[in-house]
Amino acid sequence: MPYFERVKKLSNMLFAFAVLGFLITIINFFRYDLLEGLVYNYVGDIRAFVFTVVLFLLTVFGFVLAISLRYIAEDAKEYVERVLNFNK
Repeated sequence: MPYFERVKKLSNMLFAFAVLGFLITIINFFRYDLLEGLVYNYVGDIRAFVFTVVLFLLTVFGFVLAISLRYIAEDAKEYVERVLNFNK
């Protein structure tokens, strides 16, 4: 059904950006040795730590938004199909 193709595309883009953000988060986590900051409560580069945490939070938000958009579009599609079939 062509009604929700844009929502599906947006959901796919959000999934792609979330995966990319997750990969960048993992790379930054090991590159700046942020495990030491978590264990010993010492961070050498505070900007890298803040960037990694913010990127991780945006990644989680992107995953949640993509999943919820997909389910909302699926429910709306079923609702529109029921309404269109009701009139026949």
